[in-house]
Amino acid sequence: MFLPMLGQVASTMSINMKNLDTCHNRHSFLGRSEKGYNISIKNASFGYDSNTTVVHNITMDITEGEKVAFVGPSGAGKSTIANLIARFYDPQQGKIEIGNINIKKMAYEKLMDCVAYVFQDSFTFADSILENIRMYKDEVSREEVIRVSKLAQAHRFIMELPKGYDTVLGSNGTYLSGGQKQRINIARAILKMLLLLF
Repeated sequence: MFLPMLGQVASTMSINMKNLDTCHNRHSFLGRSEKGYNISIKNASFGYDSNTTVVHNITMDITEGEKVAFVGPSGAGKSTIANLIARFYDPQQGKIEIGNINIKKMAYEKLMDCVAYVFQDSFTFADSILENIRMYKDEVSREEVIRVSKLAQAHRFIMELPKGYDTVLGSNGTYLSGGQKQRINIARAILKMLLLLF
């Protein structure tokens, strides 16, 4: 999740441990260790090309349940760190662990089952607000969609739309602001009930 902060950009990550049981076969790829589901970045370096290092020798520990914000100017590597944890890229040096397990040893499909990444440029599709939010779970009830929308602070503006949760978005429907689209994406991620929320 990306938030404006003091004229800079903050990349905020939250490890949500309340709904671990909904993550498919989590023990089969993460296991449970003395460090639970903490994230540990150890001497990680990464560059998008051989001439530039965006993240240089970063070491940090993020405890499960903790919220961490990376604040700095554009190009400082805030989004890159989140990308590395989600394994969109691998560090050229160092390693990243979740629960004391190197994420390179995890099946990528399993890791993605437990990671939601809310992009700065959020997307919606031409359907109702209700369907835009419950796209990950076809059988989710309206009540559950409303509940996660409240958690994502989207319920108020949704109820101000012409047909509330049945308002259709898209070329012939209602358009949302960038911030409102992000709230819809955050509600989707909460609904997916994942281990990690970026």
